[in-house]
Order: sequence, then C-alpha cells, then structure tokens
Amino acid sequence: MVCLGIDEGQYCSAPLDLGNDPAGGLLPDEQKNWTHVRQLVGYRHFYSAPELALLHQLWTLDALFTNYLLAQQQSIEKHRHWARLTKCHGRAQTPHERALSHLEISEITRATLKATFATVHLAAPYDQIQTLTSQLAHISFTRGLVPIRWVHKTLNRLLHPEVLDEAMDQASRRI
Repeated sequence: MVCLGIDEGQYCSAPLDLGNDPAGGLLPDEQKNWTHVRQLVGYRHFYSAPELALLHQLWTLDALFTNYLLAQQQSIEKHRHWARLTKCHGRAQTPHERALSHLEISEITRATLKATFATVHLAAPYDQIQTLTSQLAHISFTRGLVPIRWVHKTLNRLLHPEVLDEAMDQASRRI
C-alpha cells in the first residue's frame, strides 16, 4: 500500500512514480509488486473510507496466505550450453519454511513464526480473501465512476493536432 503522506492512515491502490514518493526515497518491495496487487483487487482506484478499511484487512490476510501457505519454487542454479539455458529448481517451500531453515534466525523469531503458523487455518485465509474482494468490488461499483475530465480543445488543437485527428487535414511539411 502506498502512503499518500497526508495522514499515516490514508492509502491508495494507485502506483506512484519514484519521483512522486512522499518520503523522497525508494518504495518498499510490497509497494513495487503491482502485478500481485492488480490480480488481487483489479485496476480500480480505492479512496473512500470503507474501501480503505477492506483493503487493510485484505493486505493482512494476503500476507498470511502468501507467507505461510503459498509454496514457491526457488531457482538453485542455471546452466548455459550455447543458446540453451537449463534451470534447476529446488523443492517448493513457503517463505515461512525458508525463514525457519535459515541459520541466522533467532529462537525468539522462530517461536513467533511457529506460533503464527499454528493459528493459520489452511482454507480460511483464501475464503476470507475471496469474500473481502467481492465486498470491495461491490462497494467500488456502487460508488460510481470517476467523473470524466474534459480537455480544453482549443489548447490541444494548437499544441497537439494529432490528438484530435486534425493532423490529416494539414498539408505535408515535406518539400
């Protein structure tokens, strides 16, 4: 989620350019993964308070689902023989399993991860994500569409004739 910088609790689902980042720095990894966000909630923009509350619940459940239940294969090695590339993948593991197998994780963190995993039911996060996504879609579609911004045609006619298909009416600039 991207913080708009106005208040700490305000979020939107629209991607920001790095130049428009309120903090002036790089965005965290969760804010760069827009393909995952678009697959989850679609391409609509969510600005109202009920939508933002549902988005907050959705991100929390999606983090549980992705980190504790969604197994992914990790590339171990690549071999190139001329133009042919062969990739070797390891056993599919969740990020939770990878973190537990890491040697530099402290025992307190391991206990916290195991306690969190013990509270996660296998099908519950997925069902709750589907329910929240349908509620979010219902709220955003009943809210209505964003009003269309009209373009000042005299200004565009002078600067960009190709936008209004007037480029074909003018004589060619070639000699």
